[in-house]
Amino acid sequence: MLPMYYTQKYSPYLKFIKMNHFLYTWTRPIIDWVHSTFIGIIAYTVAFFAPVDKYITAIGFIVVLDMIVALIIAVRQPGGVANIESRKLWRTVIKFCIYPMAIKGAYFIENTFSPHVPAVQLVSALIATAEVKSLDEHWERLFGYSIFKSVINLLSTKGIK
Repeated sequence: MLPMYYTQKYSPYLKFIKMNHFLYTWTRPIIDWVHSTFIGIIAYTVAFFAPVDKYITAIGFIVVLDMIVALIIAVRQPGGVANIESRKLWRTVIKFCIYPMAIKGAYFIENTFSPHVPAVQLVSALIATAEVKSLDEHWERLFGYSIFKSVINLLSTKGIK
């Protein structure tokens, strides 16, 4: 038991502590339930979308490679680092947000509605084709030749059409 002078002097603080304890004992089970529920939802979501991680990683690698080549082009142009613009870098951030959502959406549609249509592979191939074409355009600006055009010329000289 606390001495009388201590209780009288600090009684507002003791009331606050008692009220805090009351709130803690009544709200703690609710907080624990919400926490465990959210952890379960997050774990289920991660486990559900785990098979598409390889596609997201591959697309992310191509986007990063494209960004690096674009930055090299911007630095090599007259003006140097001043050519790097935030709105162009922002497009890469948008790609990192939109592309995984598109792949996960395709996976959800594939698993839920049409398991016989390879939606994830189709969406990933479309995104990868667009990014590789962008990478080829940057490559052409950097080194002066296009890999796609070289392959097409090589195939057309050999008679393969």
